[in-house]
Amino acid sequence: MKRVLAFSLFCLVALSLASCNIWGDDGKVPDGTLYYTDCPLWIYFVDENGNDRLDLDSLYNLPTAFQVQVPKSTRMSAVHDFQKVTYDDVEYIMYNNTTNFLRLDSESGLIAFQSYLWGKTPQKEFTTYMYHGDDEFTLKVTFQYLTQENDGVQWGVKITSVLLNDTEVFQGNEKGKVFVVKPSQGDISVRVDGM
Repeated sequence: MKRVLAFSLFCLVALSLASCNIWGDDGKVPDGTLYYTDCPLWIYFVDENGNDRLDLDSLYNLPTAFQVQVPKSTRMSAVHDFQKVTYDDVEYIMYNNTTNFLRLDSESGLIAFQSYLWGKTPQKEFTTYMYHGDDEFTLKVTFQYLTQENDGVQWGVKITSVLLNDTEVFQGNEKGKVFVVKPSQGDISVRVDGM
């Protein structure tokens, strides 16, 4: 019964957010509307040897993402509201008001992170701030606003590109894997699987 309830809640949230229907009744993009939408990427935090840097036993070691820059105390408090849901036999952990997600990637054995990405109308670019430990990252997103006829004029958004710390990690329609590599010494680098 818990599984059915969790799955129903997950579907309801996913459907309502995935459509990201934020257009005004007149079909115009209303100014100043803050929204969030699906991220087309799974992000992996690894060391220079490809070992997972995420640890589910250490809650304060989990990544978080927000629409604004936040202090470390706020980031750490965002990981307390865990919800586990199962969808298509894959278990997900949602937290930070269900805007951040984790799952175990069965192919790599690594923990994958995903977050909704924020935007604000009518801006075509918006930055989501992502944190892991003491490290801060930016996800600069470019949006395309769409209109469609569906019982009146409606609108939505499409992500056309994503830059993670100025490295292009998404362009177009291809979903992918992004590896944030933090060596024991040296600078953090970003690697995209398939790009």
